[in-house]
Amino acid sequence: MQRHRHPAVGAAAIGFAVVVSAAANAQVPPDGREGPESRSPSTPSEGRDVVELRDGSSVRGTILREEPGRFVIVLSGLGTQTIAWQDVRRVVAGAVGSDPIAAGAEPSPSAPQNEVLGPDEAGGAWAGLSLGWEARLDANVLLKRYSIAGGGGEWAGGPGGGAGASVSLHFRTPAAIDDRHRAAWMDFELGVGDVLHVQDWNDGIGRPTAFLENETPVIAGVHFATGVITPSRRGPEWSGIVLGIAWVPTYAYFFGSGNFGAGGRFDPAGIRLTLDAGRVRRSDVGHVPMIRVVFTWLPYAGDGPTTLGAGVGCVFY
Repeated sequence: MQRHRHPAVGAAAIGFAVVVSAAANAQVPPDGREGPESRSPSTPSEGRDVVELRDGSSVRGTILREEPGRFVIVLSGLGTQTIAWQDVRRVVAGAVGSDPIAAGAEPSPSAPQNEVLGPDEAGGAWAGLSLGWEARLDANVLLKRYSIAGGGGEWAGGPGGGAGASVSLHFRTPAAIDDRHRAAWMDFELGVGDVLHVQDWNDGIGRPTAFLENETPVIAGVHFATGVITPSRRGPEWSGIVLGIAWVPTYAYFFGSGNFGAGGRFDPAGIRLTLDAGRVRRSDVGHVPMIRVVFTWLPYAGDGPTTLGAGVGCVFY
């Protein structure tokens, strides 16, 4: 008897053979896990953010919350991790593409990056050359002692008031930052300024007069700063106080007075002391002012008087 195979049965047999053959030819990794193409790109361990730690390792995932100076919260393959800021070297948001990278690897330079500098890098980024300027209201006192025939002497002088300004180049050293983000740095200044006073003068025997006094100093000084530095995406931001001392050789000229001979004098021994308080942001120089209090002293030079000055204003550097 001749047997006839049903067409549907034959097709099913052929399909079953194809499936079995494909399964037999599939390659399974030695560790028994599925290949990388089967991993879901949406798992937290494949987030696009990287937190590099100071011990050389890194955590990859999705940044849930970030407070520079305090902590970073990351959702990674190990779950939610809170990392103390003093353990962070650098935070790079969006550094990883679709391909996974090994822990500790440097982010691809072509990947989009949004960096927050950690304490070490913030200290280095703080250094550099910048242009600054100062504007202030100023008051002074001129004093001079005249000798009197027969011995003794008599004081003459008087108060004055006006305004001053200066422009300087500043070279800032890297900031030294401790675990509490307290930061100390130095700043070297070289600049020039000008101060104009309306001056009252009494010659000591009841003859008052008024004139203008103009001071043009060259400024060569150093500043010592202490405060707190906070890394951020806008650049390191420092807040605190700055003490400064400067040598200010000054040419002073007196308009409208014959009390001082030729009317002008050069004083090579001027000293300036400053106290600044406020904030400085390295990336936005000039956008955040500091309050400045300044004291100046010009000693006797030639036949000119000694000058004591004090002012208050704002400074950018």
